[in-house]
Amino acid sequence: EKNKRWIGVVKMKLFRVSQKAFIRNDEGQLLLVRFSPNLHDPKLRGLWDIPGGGVEFGESLESAFDREVKEEIGVEVKRGDIITVWDWLATPKPIQGKAYKSIDGNDYHGIILGFDAQYIGGEIKLNEEHDRHEWIDPYRWREFNTGFELRKIERIWKDYLRWYETHISKTD
Repeated sequence: EKNKRWIGVVKMKLFRVSQKAFIRNDEGQLLLVRFSPNLHDPKLRGLWDIPGGGVEFGESLESAFDREVKEEIGVEVKRGDIITVWDWLATPKPIQGKAYKSIDGNDYHGIILGFDAQYIGGEIKLNEEHDRHEWIDPYRWREFNTGFELRKIERIWKDYLRWYETHISKTD
């Protein structure tokens, strides 16, 4: 199969490492971006997300983080700690009843690292993937259609809010 690689005698499936930036401003608000109605993947159109994307082969986590933030929103941020980690499957055939169709036709298992990020400056300039952004109180996230698996999203936000309450709320 085209999505498998041979390393010695072990047959490997592809993994994709990505990063998401939980960007907060000085008021403690979190930046959300909305996927454009023209996005290549119809399932994501109109859904809200946090900025971020994939790590390219040979690219460091730091470089990938900076590149993705610049590409998607064009601002300067200071990356902080890893807040949460989650995964998802991109495959045409559901595994254990769950799957997101891969755009390029390859099956892969996505591993996403969610980082704290402090907004430093610059005007938000969305790329073609997004058509809108909003700074929100992190406790209002349910008001925005983030799609995906609700249980997973609940855990991701719970991780963020736990981190937020121990690191940010105490400094207000």
